[in-house]
Amino acid sequence: GPERRRPGGGGQRRGGGGLALTGSVTRVLNHTSVSNNSGWCGAGITFSAAAGTTPTLTIVDSSIAQNVSPTTGGGVYVQNNGGAATATITHTVISGNSANQGGGLIVFGGTVTLSNATISGNTATNSGGAIYRGNVAATELTLTNVTVASNSSATIGAVHAIGQISVKNTIIANNTGAAPSNCSTAPLMIDLGNN
Repeated sequence: GPERRRPGGGGQRRGGGGLALTGSVTRVLNHTSVSNNSGWCGAGITFSAAAGTTPTLTIVDSSIAQNVSPTTGGGVYVQNNGGAATATITHTVISGNSANQGGGLIVFGGTVTLSNATISGNTATNSGGAIYRGNVAATELTLTNVTVASNSSATIGAVHAIGQISVKNTIIANNTGAAPSNCSTAPLMIDLGNN
């Protein structure tokens, strides 16, 4: 049957208010709801490698919603931390999450692939209401058939990247906040077509 995370399950001063995955772990979340959690650095999900580890996280047909972080990564937080994290998010909605940076998703290293996903209604009190791609060289972030809409950021665009993001068949539109409200890093977008 479907796996469920309990609402409000997270602690205020730790990552992964809903779910914390660290070190050498392999996890599949299928038909899972991670919602109404709070926590630092990943209120919904914290996924972090450790030195020398190669963890994998697969999220399919799921919802990550209404999670609140006072720092980074309201919905999902991904970090290499000396290892090589790989996260694949498919047919999933990331919505209504909030954080200072990366309301929906924040990535500090690793290989993160989103496909056939929706990122909407997320907010950041600073930057990256939808997505924040940090300044970590070992980061590969790819969006394919993703809709990024109706997110808001106070200072910098809904998609904020300090490094490259590859996009294909993706819509980034109707986000609000300080200009440019949709994407603050257009030169760092690698256009794979049909955007």
